[in-house]
Amino acid sequence: MELNNPQNKPQIPPKKGNSPTLWVVLIIVLLVAIAVAVYSYWNKNQNSNTNVNQNTNVAVNSNVNTPLNQNVNTVNTNSSTNANVAVDTSNWKTYSNTKYQYSFKYPKDFGLLDSPNSSVPDTQSPTIGFGTTEMSFRVSIQTVEACDSLSTCVQKYPYSNASLGVSTGLNQTEIDGHQALTETINRPQTGNWIHHVWYVLNGQKLSTFSTVSSVSFDTQALATYNAIIASIRF
Repeated sequence: MELNNPQNKPQIPPKKGNSPTLWVVLIIVLLVAIAVAVYSYWNKNQNSNTNVNQNTNVAVNSNVNTPLNQNVNTVNTNSSTNANVAVDTSNWKTYSNTKYQYSFKYPKDFGLLDSPNSSVPDTQSPTIGFGTTEMSFRVSIQTVEACDSLSTCVQKYPYSNASLGVSTGLNQTEIDGHQALTETINRPQTGNWIHHVWYVLNGQKLSTFSTVSSVSFDTQALATYNAIIASIRF
């Protein structure tokens, strides 16, 4: 009987653990995945912040250019906005024309125009004017022939300075319950002035109310002009 020779037994190689290389690869992959996730999260936040900043900038810039902020920060505001500004007329003077039967209020610092020898307004004159060195308000009453409409009368009896500038066109409005037309006349080539004109036909009398001021001062004056127009009574 042969004895088993230990030296004749086949050599079984020892079992090896997981390869270190595999662990290294897994760790690298994991680190890369984490890095990608962190970068994606950071990039998303950056884009979000950028959009917020852009929206904020747009909103701020828009507000700077709005008539409201212009009205607060500078004199040269949008005229339509300034036209709606409330004007205190409690200490204004009142002019009444007894012949042509109309009246209006005007600022107390307005002086009588075109009357160097008198400071007392003529209450029967067909023309009258008040103002300062920066702005003025005038009235002209004309007895006209029968007109088919107010616009026809305006075309037939235009504002005296209409030919000096360019009109923005006639627009319908109302003065003391009467139909009226209004227009703005720009004079960039003759002194850079602006005229605002209102026309009212009352029977055979065409009333022309007009203002004059420089371009740089007009937007500030427009609220005052509109307050005068609102005070007109026939």
